[in-house]
Amino acid sequence: MKRCIWAVLLIASLVGWLPAQAQGPDYTLPGGFALPWACGQGHRVSWEPEGHWEYGKATGIAYDFLLEEGVPLYAPMNGQAYFLRDERPFETNLGYYIEIMDETGDWLVRLAHLRDEQQGERAVRAGELIGHSGASGVPSAHLHLELLMREGERWVRPDQAQLTRLFGLSPAELALGAYITNLGCPAQLTLSGEITPLQAEIALGEGVELLAPIYNEGLEPLRFDLLQIALYSTEGDALLAETQGDWSVDGKAQVEITVPVHPPSAGLWYVGRLTYRTEQGIMGTPARGQVEVTPSPLRHVGLGMSRGALSVGDLLRLYIWVENQGVEEMRLDALFIDGLRPDGVHWRAAYDEPLTLAPGEVQRVLVETDARLHQAGAWTLQRAGYRLEGREHLFAQLRRELVVNGPQLVVERIELFRSLEKAHVFVQVRNVGTALAEPEAIEIWGWKPGGESFAERLHPVAPLDVGQAALLQLDIPIGSDQGLWKLVEAGYCQQGAYYRMALPMQPAVNVSSLPILPAIEPPEPGAPHWEPISPGEGRPAPQ
Repeated sequence: MKRCIWAVLLIASLVGWLPAQAQGPDYTLPGGFALPWACGQGHRVSWEPEGHWEYGKATGIAYDFLLEEGVPLYAPMNGQAYFLRDERPFETNLGYYIEIMDETGDWLVRLAHLRDEQQGERAVRAGELIGHSGASGVPSAHLHLELLMREGERWVRPDQAQLTRLFGLSPAELALGAYITNLGCPAQLTLSGEITPLQAEIALGEGVELLAPIYNEGLEPLRFDLLQIALYSTEGDALLAETQGDWSVDGKAQVEITVPVHPPSAGLWYVGRLTYRTEQGIMGTPARGQVEVTPSPLRHVGLGMSRGALSVGDLLRLYIWVENQGVEEMRLDALFIDGLRPDGVHWRAAYDEPLTLAPGEVQRVLVETDARLHQAGAWTLQRAGYRLEGREHLFAQLRRELVVNGPQLVVERIELFRSLEKAHVFVQVRNVGTALAEPEAIEIWGWKPGGESFAERLHPVAPLDVGQAALLQLDIPIGSDQGLWKLVEAGYCQQGAYYRMALPMQPAVNVSSLPILPAIEPPEPGAPHWEPISPGEGRPAPQ
C-alpha cells in the first residue's frame, strides 16, 4: 500500500498536480521574531555564537544572556512548543528547555536553562508566557537563546551571511556586553538631537567623548543610572560606549550626558541605539549620529608567507611589511593578524614583542600562530592590528585567503555502550580533507567516576581516502570503578602530531545503574538508531 502511495505522489509531481516546493527557508522570518522578554527589560549578551561552536555547546546560532532566575519568558513567534528536559550526563547541559517550531516548520528557537520543568507540547502564540529563566543544567542563572534551521530531517546552523536580521536586530547589535531590549517598546527618555563627539578630530588610538542630549518625554522627573550607546562601523563591527552615574531629568526637560569610548578602527562609526536604566527597568530608543576616526600613521604595505603551499600540520608564519607614515616615532606592544578558520572560528597570528618604528621606517615583521593548522580549506585573513597600552587598534583590512591542503579527520557519530567488563566505543570518522589520511592511531579520552582520566588508543588504522568514512571500535576496561564514565575528546596522530576531533556529543555510561549488555554489535552506519540524537533532533522535522 505504501509503495502505491509513493507511486501516486511521484506521478502527481511529474504532471504538476503538487505545488512546487520552496527553495529553502525564508531568511527574513527570524527578523520578525521577538526577544523572549517583556518591554522594560534589557539583558546583557554574555556569550556569542563563536564560543558556543568552539566548545561544542550549540548546533545553531546561539547567544547567552545574563538573566537572573525567575524572569518571565514569552513565545517569540507563533508555533508549536515542545517542553523538554536535557538528561545528558554532562557537567553542563540544557537543563529544562523549550523548543518552538515556527508555523512554516523551517525555523526552531530554543530557550534553555529554565527554572521549572514542563512536559508535553502545545501550540503557542507570540507573546504568550511560556516559562521563567533559571539555572537548570548550569552553575549560574542565564538564558541560552538559539536559532536553528531545518535541513531535511535535521536542525542545523543557518547561513549567517543570509541572516541579516535576528529578533528584529542586526546581528552586529547582539555584541558581547550589549544590553538588548525589544524593539517597539515605549521609551520615556528619548534624544532631542544627534549624538555627537566633543572632539573635532579623532585619531585612531585616541578616546572620544560622545555628547548625548537626553530628553524626558514624561511630566514627572526621572532618575537613571546607566547609559549605553551602540555604534556600528562600515565594516559591520559593533562598539559599545557605556557610562554609569546618578542623573535626574525633569519632566519635558533635557540633560546632556557625556559617554567615553575608544573606537578600535578608523573610518565612520554610526550611532544606532541608546539604552538606559531607570528604577522602572531597562529601555532603549533609536539614536543617530556618527564619529569619524582618522587612520593610524601605521600602514600595511605588503604581506607574504615564509613558505609556499600550506598543509595541515604546518605552523602559519606570515611576513607583514608595515610603514610608519607619521612624523613621530611609533612604539607598539604587539602586532597581529586576525582571520577565520574554515569552521568560522577566529584565529590569530601574532608578534608578541615590543616594536618601534621611526618616522618613514618600513619593517618586515614575522607573525605566527601558536598552534598548527588543523583544518583543511580556506583560512581567511581579515585584519591587521596592533596592541598599545592594553588596547587593540585595527589599521588594515586584508581580505586575503589562504588555502590549506591535506587530510583532516572528523567524528561524524559516536556511541558508548557497556558490557560485562568493558565499555565499548563506536566512532565513525570521515576524511573531509583534500589528501589521503594515514593516521598512526585514533585516540579517545574521558573521565572515570573518581575524577581520574582514561585514554584508549586504536592502532594501526587503515588509510582513508578523501571523503571516505570508517566505523571503528575501541574497548575500555571498566575494572572495579563504579559510577559515571564520560567521553570528552577524540583525536588522531599523523606524522608525529596530534589533531583534536570535536565530538558531536559526549556519551557516558553509568556503570553502577545501567543494565549489562551480554554482547555488543556495532550498529550499521546509516541505520536510524546509529544517528546520535541531540536536543531538538529527537523529533522528525515537519514535512
